[in-house]
Amino acid sequence: SFPFVLSLLVDESAYPQEDYAQAVSPVYQASNASSPTAMFYGNQDPLVPLTNGQSLNTAFTNAQINHSFTIYEGGHGDDWSVQDTANMSSQISEYINTYLSVD
Repeated sequence: SFPFVLSLLVDESAYPQEDYAQAVSPVYQASNASSPTAMFYGNQDPLVPLTNGQSLNTAFTNAQINHSFTIYEGGHGDDWSVQDTANMSSQISEYINTYLSVD
């Protein structure tokens, strides 16, 4: 169950509130200090609901964080089209060249 897994990954004593999932969620941690982010979601993902991406997209937009939010047809990435996979790869390369390149 999620609460059990969360308890293994998060030191709950470090957070004063009782909603630990909210305390560690990037949606609630987004600020002007957040890193640029590239997000890719499938519109029929059974593991990560599209609403998670939409919420994070809104949080990053409100915090004025450089980010991209791309939605592909399909599930968790294992059934995206060849074109969508190539598009994602291109965006990742652009992200690396923009934010992680060593000049």
